[in-house]
Amino acid sequence: MDVQSYRYAGLSHIYNPGLSVAQTITLLERFVYSEQRMLRLLASRIVTIPQRDIKVLLARLQYEDAQHCDAWLTRVHELKGQVQTASQCSSHQESPDEALTLLFDEAEHLPGCYPFLRVMTTILKPALLAAYNSYRHTTNHLADYPGLRILHSVEVEEVEHLQLLNLALLDLQPNAEELQSAEQWENSLSEYLAAAGGIDGVAPRMAAYPRQASIQPYTIPRQLTRDSTIPRIWDYEVPTPADEESNLHYLLGLRLSEINNAEGLALLLYETPHMPWGICLDIARQCWDKMRHSLFGEAAIEDIYADRSAIPLRDFDGHYAMEAPPLEYFTILGLETSECEFVRNTILNSLLTTFQDFDCSDEQLHVAQHNHHLAHRHPQPTATCAMHARMAHEHLNAVRQRHAAQPIPAPTIIGPIQNQ
Repeated sequence: MDVQSYRYAGLSHIYNPGLSVAQTITLLERFVYSEQRMLRLLASRIVTIPQRDIKVLLARLQYEDAQHCDAWLTRVHELKGQVQTASQCSSHQESPDEALTLLFDEAEHLPGCYPFLRVMTTILKPALLAAYNSYRHTTNHLADYPGLRILHSVEVEEVEHLQLLNLALLDLQPNAEELQSAEQWENSLSEYLAAAGGIDGVAPRMAAYPRQASIQPYTIPRQLTRDSTIPRIWDYEVPTPADEESNLHYLLGLRLSEINNAEGLALLLYETPHMPWGICLDIARQCWDKMRHSLFGEAAIEDIYADRSAIPLRDFDGHYAMEAPPLEYFTILGLETSECEFVRNTILNSLLTTFQDFDCSDEQLHVAQHNHHLAHRHPQPTATCAMHARMAHEHLNAVRQRHAAQPIPAPTIIGPIQNQ
């Protein structure tokens, strides 16, 4: 068929019998599971990898993988003739194949930054793209058009994921030990992938490979991991309302420090795998939103002072995020307030005003999501939320008071505060 033709609505692979509904469901359930495990794997490394720019990238990628997982999950329900909302699904998808589960269980134990990125770029993401490519060439595009439409958007993002991860990998300078470790992990995970028949399970299977690193489940070390890109202080002194310049620095620092919340949410996402899928999906979105807000601060600082390290990062709420139990942390994030009116009325900076406008919109959504989820998980939501909120504030204040707050040092490179 002429691919330029508009007959059959411009679709190709019309005469290819393709896959049955049952075969398609089996395949897509593997996609759902693989994207969910990829989401968890990426979220875990937001906490453990020290490089700020890589943390930021992984926050975006885990969110997009969550969206891919949700799209495939919705399609599976359609093929089964079910109407099921995200809130009704468990985030812990049943394993479609123990060999596939073993692949991701082992991958969670990848050490350090370089071996992790190397395996992501040479094994895991390419394997996922290969499965998507095979699906595109196998399915009947007319019969399975809803799945094909999902595939188009997912493939575009996954190709970009691989490109971005490769750029991050090229930016690293591994030592001999890291190179050797990466090669060993590539060889090992290639064996596990082959034992699963690839992500889609279609390839001839190699002999089953026994558990090695994953004999014990992976746990994220609960400690802040940072590079030296941006200086750090424990806490900021709150400036007086009349001190406009100090208030600008304070606001920029608060935005920059949203990375702490992003890491706390990544930890929550990884450590609570059995929560409803609707909550998992919202947390993945909020994790990326918080990281975006940190980038709001970084971009505004760089725009004003030509140096993203001009304002230090605040540390105490990052330490709190590493200590707080999951439900406590989830509760306190729904109690946030914002400073949008201060920016609109006081700081004449058009870029910062735009950032803060979208920040406020995001935060309103986050609070609504938190209230909705807490209300549906507790028979007496008001009393339960109040109790958890009180405990969370007490814990947060105790962490905050471990060290004295400091004034934010005035940037050494002074730039304009107006950008209209």
